[in-house]
Amino acid sequence: MLLFFCFLLGSLAVHVPHSFLAGANSLRSLWEINANLADYYLVMHGVGIAVLMCLRALSGKRRLVLSLLLLVVALPKLLDIAPFFGAPFYGAPFFGPRTNLPAKAVGTPLRVFVANVNTHPGDPSALASIIKRANPDILLLTEISDRWVNELALGTTYPHKIEIPRNNNFGMALYSRVGISRLVQTELGPNLPEIISAILETDSGFRFQFIGVHTLPPSSIGGIERSQQVLTEIIKQNKGSDIPLLIGGDFNASPHSSLYKNFVAELGLTNVQHGFGYHRSWNALSPYMRFTIDHLLYRGDIHVASYRTLEPFRSDHFPFIVELNIGSNTIE
Repeated sequence: MLLFFCFLLGSLAVHVPHSFLAGANSLRSLWEINANLADYYLVMHGVGIAVLMCLRALSGKRRLVLSLLLLVVALPKLLDIAPFFGAPFYGAPFFGPRTNLPAKAVGTPLRVFVANVNTHPGDPSALASIIKRANPDILLLTEISDRWVNELALGTTYPHKIEIPRNNNFGMALYSRVGISRLVQTELGPNLPEIISAILETDSGFRFQFIGVHTLPPSSIGGIERSQQVLTEIIKQNKGSDIPLLIGGDFNASPHSSLYKNFVAELGLTNVQHGFGYHRSWNALSPYMRFTIDHLLYRGDIHVASYRTLEPFRSDHFPFIVELNIGSNTIE
């Protein structure tokens, strides 16, 4: 019974917002990490309910009360991930075609590839093979270094590129067959990770903004605060804009994280995974502890046709590719 209540306390902790912990830095970091563990609390809730139902030592009434308690505590976190499974109250069926395209989409097809390459142990030749097979129109690569830029040599295949190689795990590169009409920004401020923010324009004249992000891991209060600064700056610069947005990268935050939830809510974004299942992108090197921290978010005249997680390439992140349809998505 003691173990039950310790587990229940840890599960309850994922609901505590950062505002209550503003003066408790170490606790705030612990709570943010704990929030990203919510997927595992949900699994343990299910196991706990099953075990309780089988315990003959407890009366039926007590088993029911404890099971309901676990279910009530789990409910907010179930709601966090419900859109990924296409819950009906989010406007998508549980079953049926996994797409949010109109019946007849007449916009421009676009394939977007996102990967954290893992600067030092990752394998450029393996990633190059994956990219060749996936044949994306746009690639966002995080943790890219000079070695990766030289060995991938993607500039020969993609005529438009923005490369910011770094050896500190915070390099980034954007490669595109779609024209980059303007580089908006890369630097947000001192001691903050750089972003790539650019205006892209298709041959049909559809313009959208693409933002590449890599925030810090929530392993310290400094990391959390700097990540929050990055996301807050992006919110400030784009909240009043009506240009369609695609924002992708390694957010180091799961859909249970308050950083993620606030960012999505402030900019009115949707995760491309919604309706396609809950794909965990990190840690590719461990079959047991995996989290959904790499995202592609969108708003505006953008529709999702498919989402696929691809094979690993010695990085600790899985790459993924999304098929979109952008611009003039009307029903004929």
